[in-house]
Amino acid sequence: IDDNIAPSVITKPFTVSLDVTGNGLITTADINNGSTDNCGGPLTYSLDKTTFNCSNVGNVTVILTATDCAGNSASNTATVTVQDKVKPTFTSVPQNISVNADPGQCSASVNLGFPTATDNCHVASIIGYWDDGEELDETNHTANFPIGTTQITWVATDDNYNTRFAVQTVTVTGGMPVLSVNPVAVKSADQDKCSTVVSVPYPTSSMDCAITSVIYERSDNALLPLTSPFNVGETTINWKALGANNIIIATASQVITVTDDQAPTISGCPS
Repeated sequence: IDDNIAPSVITKPFTVSLDVTGNGLITTADINNGSTDNCGGPLTYSLDKTTFNCSNVGNVTVILTATDCAGNSASNTATVTVQDKVKPTFTSVPQNISVNADPGQCSASVNLGFPTATDNCHVASIIGYWDDGEELDETNHTANFPIGTTQITWVATDDNYNTRFAVQTVTVTGGMPVLSVNPVAVKSADQDKCSTVVSVPYPTSSMDCAITSVIYERSDNALLPLTSPFNVGETTINWKALGANNIIIATASQVITVTDDQAPTISGCPS
């Protein structure tokens, strides 16, 4: 009795993930889905492709062939989905940086350096992002960083959109600002009065960017505004520069001098 009937080859789709070396392997058991033969004997299976690499990511058609004991064979196709889920790995990340602010500035010019990364397939890009999500200049990693701590997030992405993150911080320590007061010329009291209004300029600062507000107190009355007259004599104005959280970060004193230059008037003398 001759057996001339080929096996019935039944296949199923299969998904293979590439390993850290960028390779994947399947067997006939991964594709066979219960193939049968009319004689019920054992079948021998073979695949036209069993190994995959990064160039195969996506859907690949493979052919499963089954052969029975009589030498009859048949084939059927199946779809193998090759996927890469391996994230890139940073091989180096620039160190965290701590620097002083540039003289008289509220920032420092810092060269971040640039990380390196590797991947089982291929690293497509490495991009740095500021705290606010804005992308760093790809061609120049030197930038001005404000006083305080800024976080840079480096993102390595491979050809198959797997990503890995690394963080670098830049801490800039600022010097304290200096308040400078402008001298005010001595002024005479108004006619028939013991006071006068004086135009008092606000002090200047070496680092305006660090100052949120400037307040003052008069020694004659802390609640008086600068536009109120100054009495004869010396009045001290104590200036205070406030920074973040209303912390006093600079002080200065200014003296306003008003003189009495009017001669006394004698009245009621005997004639």
